[in-house]
Amino acid sequence: MRDFLMGNTSCTPQQAAVLTDSILNMLVTDIRPLSMVEDDGFTKMIHTLNPGYTLPSRTHFTKLMERKYEETFKEVKTAIKTNNSKLALTTDVWTSVATEAYLGITCHYITDDWDMQSFCLTTMLLQDRHTASNIAEWLEQVVARFEIPPSKIIAIVHDNGDNIMAAAFILEEKHGWSSVRCTGHTLQLVINTALKHPSIEKAVGAARCLVEHFKKSELASSKLREKQQQMATPEHSLVQDISTRWNSTFYMISRLLEQRWPVTATLSDSSVTQRGKRYLDLKPDQWSLLEELSTVLKPFECVTVFMSGQKYPTISAIPPLVKGLLKSTQSAVYELAPLRAFQLTAVQQLQERWKRETAFSDGAPNTVIFAMALDPRFRKLSKFLSPDEILPVQTKLQTMLFEERSKMDVQQHASCHVVTSTNTTATKSTPLVATLLDSLLGSDEEEDRAGEAEDVHTLVRNEVLTYFGEKSLAKEENPLFRWKANNERYPMLARLAKSYLCIPATSTPSERLFSEAGNIASKKRASLSQEHVDMLTFLHCNAKCLNKGNAGQVQNEQVTPSGRQQASQLQGQATSGNRVQSAIRPQRTLSVASGNSMDQSMARAFPGLFKARKGFTPASKKRPAKSTPIQFLLVNKSLERTPKASDELMLLQAGLGRRTIAILEDNDHSEISKLLLETYPKMELLEGAWMLYKAVGGSGQRKLNVVAPEGDGYTGSYLIKTAGGKGCLYIMPIQNSLDVSPLPYSSKEFEKMPKATCAKCHTDMPVQLLAVHVQKWDELDSLMTSTSTCSAMMDVQVSCPVCSSMYPEHFIEVHASTCGDRFEDRPNIDLDRTEQEQDKPNSLTEVVIKLKEAIDPTTIFSLCITREDMFSRGLTQWKRQKKSSPKNPLRVTFIGESGIDSGALMKEFLTEMMAGIEAKFFEGGDSGRNLKYSITEFQHDNYRTIGEIMAVSITQDGPPPNFFLEWIYNFICTGEINKDQLSKSDLTDADLLDLIDKPDADFLVMALSPTFSEAGSVKRQRESRIVNFLQDFIQSLEDEEVRRDQEWRGEGEDKQGECTKEETEKDKITVSSFMQWLTGQGHVPITSAQRETFKIYVEFDHDCQLQYGQHSICYPLVNACSCTMTLPTRHLGTYTEFLIIISQAVTNSREFGRS
Repeated sequence: MRDFLMGNTSCTPQQAAVLTDSILNMLVTDIRPLSMVEDDGFTKMIHTLNPGYTLPSRTHFTKLMERKYEETFKEVKTAIKTNNSKLALTTDVWTSVATEAYLGITCHYITDDWDMQSFCLTTMLLQDRHTASNIAEWLEQVVARFEIPPSKIIAIVHDNGDNIMAAAFILEEKHGWSSVRCTGHTLQLVINTALKHPSIEKAVGAARCLVEHFKKSELASSKLREKQQQMATPEHSLVQDISTRWNSTFYMISRLLEQRWPVTATLSDSSVTQRGKRYLDLKPDQWSLLEELSTVLKPFECVTVFMSGQKYPTISAIPPLVKGLLKSTQSAVYELAPLRAFQLTAVQQLQERWKRETAFSDGAPNTVIFAMALDPRFRKLSKFLSPDEILPVQTKLQTMLFEERSKMDVQQHASCHVVTSTNTTATKSTPLVATLLDSLLGSDEEEDRAGEAEDVHTLVRNEVLTYFGEKSLAKEENPLFRWKANNERYPMLARLAKSYLCIPATSTPSERLFSEAGNIASKKRASLSQEHVDMLTFLHCNAKCLNKGNAGQVQNEQVTPSGRQQASQLQGQATSGNRVQSAIRPQRTLSVASGNSMDQSMARAFPGLFKARKGFTPASKKRPAKSTPIQFLLVNKSLERTPKASDELMLLQAGLGRRTIAILEDNDHSEISKLLLETYPKMELLEGAWMLYKAVGGSGQRKLNVVAPEGDGYTGSYLIKTAGGKGCLYIMPIQNSLDVSPLPYSSKEFEKMPKATCAKCHTDMPVQLLAVHVQKWDELDSLMTSTSTCSAMMDVQVSCPVCSSMYPEHFIEVHASTCGDRFEDRPNIDLDRTEQEQDKPNSLTEVVIKLKEAIDPTTIFSLCITREDMFSRGLTQWKRQKKSSPKNPLRVTFIGESGIDSGALMKEFLTEMMAGIEAKFFEGGDSGRNLKYSITEFQHDNYRTIGEIMAVSITQDGPPPNFFLEWIYNFICTGEINKDQLSKSDLTDADLLDLIDKPDADFLVMALSPTFSEAGSVKRQRESRIVNFLQDFIQSLEDEEVRRDQEWRGEGEDKQGECTKEETEKDKITVSSFMQWLTGQGHVPITSAQRETFKIYVEFDHDCQLQYGQHSICYPLVNACSCTMTLPTRHLGTYTEFLIIISQAVTNSREFGRS
């Protein structure tokens, strides 16, 4: 630089051209105001770089920008025109800071190389009312300006505004452009509607006020950064949400949860927060609600981000993602009532707002359905559509392909006909009137065209069937790569796939135009005309698409001789320090340099700077990333506090526990996941569903706080900063739990640990586990010693002087006291059970008395409640009692009453509690009740509480729980369930009762749906007779099944008979097995909705002779997937023939195939 500044200060016209063009590219690429060229600082910098260069005025740069816009406009128009596939448009309306409305339009298509291509068409100013007709007219004007045929446009993507939806409808009716609603805007409506719950709105509003306080207070913000450093929390700023972007609310909540403790500590600091401002801190229930709300909104945020992409197909993923959102939202279990309300509203909104896009409808464009079908990832339509919709979709695709192929053939035939007629006019004349014989025989050309049409139909059908018969592509793969590889294999489908897969799922591309236009149309650029705003936005957005403004492409200026002379004059004036007016500046013609790099162009333009650099200076070596050891501890399940030392040892034996891993600063999330997976092989079961936690300060078991991942996940620099060279990062599973069974010492988890050999068993094992292993050996030795001592004592026996029998020495005195009084034939005493039988109570009274002896009267278990809502208040107060336990005597006091509990109040309380327990926690009739299964009650520890209340009621003279079913009573008494004694009457759950119902003949006959021929025809008579045969056959199966059950239940049946029954039933046909043969399932559908729609379609084949030739027997054809059975009518004339054929078919064709 010193040599350059001290060297030649002249500026050649070529140098001036390169500098001028570079400045223009900088203004366009970085969206700088054109007035920047007149700023003093920029002028001085340019003068420092080249004192001889005269910086043109803003007016000159404006003209250069207009010229560059025209060139770029032509290139965009040419690129769109040369593209052979259809394209899609996105549009949106935006208002600038100057309250001026702009219409943004982008176009999208797939290139011949199967790359997604996008262009900005315009950000035009709207000077008229935004009516539907005006918007449609503006869109047509822009399309006409780029000379795009309306038939080349397949769809237009827009938001849900009434005016723009009406405009899209006008264009759909006029040109056939499909109207696609923006998925992002629809999700915005879904979330906004679901969030309209008073508790959620209040919590989100409180969070918004809290963030706004930190945004406006510099003192609070600086104190927050201090607290973040003290607590080793990521130093992130709080995020303020925007009302028009629901995901900004999600980001605000997530960041607030990440910074919860620094924020709380800052607000509690009296030197920062005034006493009147401490209300800003959220309440514990609001923090809990926001934490669960963040988890609820996470799947919606992932879908929004994915759908906003422009480099991969997105419209085809709408039905799968909507189905995934419905499934995840419906299956989630929420503790808080506001979140359950959100769940119901979100599911309802998802089903209503995407009903049109996720179902096939005759007469509708079905754009999203066809795009999904043409995406190799989702070609298995049975996962997303009903069986009635799949065949119409495939048929419609075949029709579209045939119509497209016919249009191409007509165009080719027309062009060939023109050429042929031109060449043959001079040599051969065509007769004006054909003879009658020629017209009757037909022309060869017509026959050729008919054969070609038949061949095209076959090709189209085979191509579609082959495509849908292949295996689906993995969901993470890019479908464009697969289409690029199979372009020649499926030529017609590939052309159609380009048309549909180019459609964006959202109108985000046109919205992104306004983020650029907003930067351009700012206060500093207020002098820009509205036309120049459109030009700058157009140039900036299309620069990357056309490879403009890159470091490897520089534009040179070609200057005419007269221009060169003017430049010399300007150069002399600039050297003398005179200011040159823009009116006498040379006009230059810009052209793109061919094959010249930036270095070559700069060397020619600035020889003084590059002459001194004779050699090549290699780039400095990249400094290797610093490695930092970080301690990790993998736990087996979700925890709130750090594990104990004993638990850590258990985790270590299971291949989990504490490890030290070297982390590089430049490691990304995938590399860190790979390192953790190598260290902890069991993490493979988590499938990436894990998060890091960190304990803050103190000793013993400490509370774990989540280490929230950044946008890119966990990175090396982020973890190094979070760990801070001390402490440990805890790896916690999100949804699954890991097995903690001890692993063998030769496992992969222990490979890197130092080994030592046990002196007793001579086994090599990790040193960390040797101490535990030795301790187990010591315990085992002690146990063996005590066992041998006891055995030796038990082995010493002496003889009874009365009966001469041998007894152990310690039992001989007990035996002698009863030996003389016993009978001769009295059996020997069972010495092992004598002591147990002595302590065993003989009646229910003795059991209750024994339980009462366990009551501890040293303290009182006291409850103080009101009579209003006694049951729920009693449960709450029972769980809150910490000073004593239910083992102590219960005493009850009613608030506002002067009565002293001497037993009556307690009995009254227990009576009400037992009645409440029976009503709320049990279900069933008068014969007995079952316990209700509720995850919520289990998580609130209510089952433990009602068990304690029952125990207290039994032991302290309250009412007994006399409403149990017998199996529950037996389970409480023995701890085991006798499955042989269970019956259907023991079930009270309606869903479980439906599950055990077996299909009967009436259900199966009612499910039959025969497809009859015309009424009164001979075929109809045969079909009716066969349906009667089928009904008689099903009913006979049920009668035979009942008869066999009665025989097997007769007296004298033994185990051998039971085995024979099982073997016989394998070969017998039952109603259930016949239903399974027809449909693949042998049970009644579980839900009522499934039972109502369950049908078995019966079709009839009257022409099997034509299809299979001469044959004597023909079996039914069953399609279990579609629940369809086709019966050959020619072979089922009598019931005997029907019975023989159907029995052979069911017995001999259990597998899938033709029977």
